[in-house]
Amino acid sequence: MSEHTVVVEDVVNEPSHYKHGSFEVIDEMVIVFGIENTIQFCRMNAWKYRARAPFKGNMEQDMAKANCYLEMAADLEAIRDKNFELLKEGKLK
Repeated sequence: MSEHTVVVEDVVNEPSHYKHGSFEVIDEMVIVFGIENTIQFCRMNAWKYRARAPFKGNMEQDMAKANCYLEMAADLEAIRDKNFELLKEGKLK
């Protein structure tokens, strides 16, 4: 990186305040609260961002954050479903 390079934080996809220690907060939530509760949290958080977006001053950013949470929910659902299939096939204990 040169002395003139400016690093811009991606506050939607990779906010620095969500990464501390060994895990991202969403991964810790799966460990502590379970995958189903974390999926529900992601869906509800997406709804919250969409509901408040018109009133906060940066609608585009908040809608992007909502979309990120919906993507996280979908990713977690895919992991859950894949694990369920592996369990049914006897490949996961």
